[in-house]
Parts: sequence; structure tokens; C-alpha cells
Amino acid sequence: FIRNGFVGTITPFFTDAENGVRYLEGKNIHNGIISDNEKLYVTKEFHNKHIKNKLKPDDLLMVQSGHIGECAVVGERYAGANCHALIIMSNGGECNSKYVCHYFHSYKGFKSVRPAITGGTVKHVLATKVRNVKIPVPPVEKQNSIVEILDKFENICNDLNSGLPAEIEARQKQYEYYRDKLLTFKEKETV
Repeated sequence: FIRNGFVGTITPFFTDAENGVRYLEGKNIHNGIISDNEKLYVTKEFHNKHIKNKLKPDDLLMVQSGHIGECAVVGERYAGANCHALIIMSNGGECNSKYVCHYFHSYKGFKSVRPAITGGTVKHVLATKVRNVKIPVPPVEKQNSIVEILDKFENICNDLNSGLPAEIEARQKQYEYYRDKLLTFKEKETV
């Protein structure tokens, strides 16, 4: 089941967390993760009017405009939220949504989405055309195995990224130490 999140002017329907429903946009999705870098809420009336866009755990979201093709899987934290300019894909249990997310982030996966992309300067992914994208679907056990392996690699990369700044700083200090040693000369006595 593939559908568009609301596309249109949303600002009149913004409200606060206490009176509203969490609302996700493309800027909340980066590197396969839904983030809280910007928290928006819409009125409950707006949410109920667009109930078909109510997010469920395991739904896959794809950014429709901007950094197109970026995907993330909805977890319990965002269940019940609504969204703007995102393609919502509910798989009905035939696939591991995380597998599909990894696939779309691959070169081959993004290439398969290209026919669904329109626009000149600002590119858009059309949900109606994403329906035609063919995804290789091995048995669920194989999908789960692939997801487990790719998630481990992702964790290793993230650990490297957190440790990398400290390593760079240590190498910079080492460079400065040896630079100073190598460029320190005895002064020549002047007669």
C-alpha cells in the first residue's frame, strides 16, 4: 500500500505537542533514521481528516522532495504520527521494511527509483511511479540476515565516526610535536 503524505500548505494547521499529533517531514529523515531535529505538530482535526497517512510501525517512509529517495522505517516512537511530502509504504508483512530501506539506499536501489523521479531544478519522487519499482525479494529469513549484517556494518561505521575526531586530534598533536622537533635547530654562533 503506497501513498503520499499530505502535500500542500500545512502552516495553518500547526499546533503544540499537548494539543496536536506529531508531524514528520523530509527534513526528519537522514541516513535511514527518523530524527527529532525539528519537531512539528498538527491539529487533531487535520490528522483525522488525513487519517490515511497515519503512520504504523514498520511503515517505510521515502523523502519525496529535496534529498529524494532517502528512506527510514517507522518505529514505535513515531507510530500514530502523520506526515508531509513523504511516500508511505506499508508492506503487509511480505518484506522486512528495513531490508527495503537498505535496498533503496544502495546504488542499484536508487537507480531503480530513477524512473519515478520528475522535475527540473527541484526533483520529486512520484508515489504512483514508485509502485512500479521492482525490488528483489528473497525469502524473509534471507532478508533478515541481510539486514542484520548491514546493521552491524552501519554500527561499526558510526562507532568509527564517533572515534574519528579523537583520532584526528591525536594525529594532529603528533604531527605538531614532530614538526617542532624537526624544525628546531641549534642557533649558529655569530662572531
